[in-house]
Amino acid sequence: MRRINGMRMIVLLLALSTVPALADFPPMAIAGKVGTQGLGGDLTLGLTSNLNARIGISGLDFSIDDYTASDVEYDASFDLFSYSALLDWYPFDNSFFISGGVVFPDIDAQLDATPSENVTIGDTTYTPAQVGTLSGKLTNDTDIAPYLGLGWGNALSEDKRLGLLMDLGVAFTDASHVTLSSTGIVSAADLSKEEADINSDLDDWKIYPVIALSLYYRF
Repeated sequence: MRRINGMRMIVLLLALSTVPALADFPPMAIAGKVGTQGLGGDLTLGLTSNLNARIGISGLDFSIDDYTASDVEYDASFDLFSYSALLDWYPFDNSFFISGGVVFPDIDAQLDATPSENVTIGDTTYTPAQVGTLSGKLTNDTDIAPYLGLGWGNALSEDKRLGLLMDLGVAFTDASHVTLSSTGIVSAADLSKEEADINSDLDDWKIYPVIALSLYYRF
């Protein structure tokens, strides 16, 4: 549901931002991109001679073996998805730009641990047989993340139709949080304390770095 609502908001933002320029048929470009948000694409529209509007979509799935959280090693599978709505301002007569806008993120991960030796969960040390499989669900409830960045390249440059554009920036998100379960006999109190320990570590991760390289084509 969050993805559908995010897309509706992007459509609204795009419509509002381009109304003044529609009568002039603003220049347009599309781009494929790769970066820390995964693989995706952008649509760029020119608003003024030094201001572009850009909407994008990105997705990334990856796994990490032996991901350590609160001294327990997990196999982790991450699923990242996002929409973005940005304004790129070119303050100088070159390809340097400053970006501001919003990102609509959808961040999830599945954690699974099957210990082969004794582990401490909460306040208790458990044997592998007592733990069974320890599973965690990581989610992030951020609906809208402010974005600030800079970059080089102009998809609407009159010099060339095909070129590269680089983004460097940060999206300011809420902290992620984890819920745990066990197929063994781990107590609810110890699972709750383990969740609190992991979530305390995740509180420090409220900034998502954005690095992306795009190949654009101007119509």
